[in-house]
Amino acid sequence: MTWLDADFAWRPPRILVVDGEPRLAEMVACVLEFIGYQAAAYADPHEALEAFGGGGSHDLLIAGNLPASEADKLVDWVGALRPRMPVIRLEGRVRTADLEAMVERALAARSTWN
Repeated sequence: MTWLDADFAWRPPRILVVDGEPRLAEMVACVLEFIGYQAAAYADPHEALEAFGGGGSHDLLIAGNLPASEADKLVDWVGALRPRMPVIRLEGRVRTADLEAMVERALAARSTWN
């Protein structure tokens, strides 16, 4: 059994994907779901924050291709609500294998905080 199996034995990790380009957010969420995660995609950081603050038990935030000020605000808001939640900031193009490795590292770091 791996740390991922033990830490998320009752459900797959939930990832909140926020990207200024709606189709890209959906594509990243689809890739994450294909490799076994649960993902919710948002193009608007305010809608994402509402979903996050509305009881969503997300384990990781991926913020990509947002104007820098909006991405910074989103990360600050999430940090205020859940200070130990891992965040991945994406800019530019990311290969699927790179994204999977980033997610695994972020979730592994999260598991050491418990």
